[in-house]
Amino acid sequence: MESQCPKCSEEMTAGHIRDMGLNSGVLTWSEGEAEKNTLGNIKAARVRYSIEALRCPKCGLVEMFALKRAY
Repeated sequence: MESQCPKCSEEMTAGHIRDMGLNSGVLTWSEGEAEKNTLGNIKAARVRYSIEALRCPKCGLVEMFALKRAY
């Protein structure tokens, strides 16, 4: 994924945002409101998308996209 920064027109750099929770991995996006289990933890949704990010090296703007389905 390539993109120019909408703020300053610099070429953005691809990356990811890491989930620092118990199941450390890449963040995911799920449709709908989060549901919690009996322990208060958020249940894993059936349909999830990995969050990819682009960062501008000049101004630091970060854009996130959820394009690829996560399994």
